[in-house]
Order: sequence, then structure tokens, then C-alpha cells
Amino acid sequence: MKHILSFVLMAFLSTGVFASDNTRAKVMYVGTWGHGGIFINLDQMINEPGCNKKEIWIPGTSPSIREILSLAMAAYTADQFIHVKTRGCVNGYPTIDPTNESFFHLGPR
Repeated sequence: MKHILSFVLMAFLSTGVFASDNTRAKVMYVGTWGHGGIFINLDQMINEPGCNKKEIWIPGTSPSIREILSLAMAAYTADQFIHVKTRGCVNGYPTIDPTNESFFHLGPR
């Protein structure tokens, strides 16, 4: 029982370890790659472990790619802050995965 409790406690405590903090930033530019993914360059670094780029990578297979692209373009056009929390790193790029551990939204004015 003690081992089960320890395992459950460790699993609970480690759920947010592989996700970045909520980062407030401005969109500098947005683009697409030939394979269908998009990138969003920010004016702030995201503290995702193992990532060293200021761009967020959204794979072309992401279920919310169109919504994220739309929000990024709206934020860029309106010079509005966004809030982003990534979960994972692909080739040095923080990425938004299809879970509730990551998000991308427009910030308050």
C-alpha cells in the first residue's frame, strides 16, 4: 500500500513538470511550413524545458491549428497580448499538445 501511495503521489506531483509557465507575450510574426504546421514567433522566451526558440510550433495534425492560427493573427493585427502555455518541445520549439495542459488565448487589454 505504501508503494502505491508513493506512486500516486509522484504521478500527481509530476503532471505539470513538463509544461511551461503561463507566458504573456506579443506575436511578432506567424508563418507556415510546407508540411502543414505553423510557427508563431513571440517577443518572449517560453520556459519550456529543452526548448531554446522564441517560436511556438503547432503540428499540422493539431486539432486546434486553425483556431490557434486565427488567434495569433488577430493578436498580431490588434497588437494584443496573448497568453500561452506549452507542453513539450520539438527540435527546440515549444509546442502546444492536444491536452488541457497547454493553451493559447488572447490576453486582457
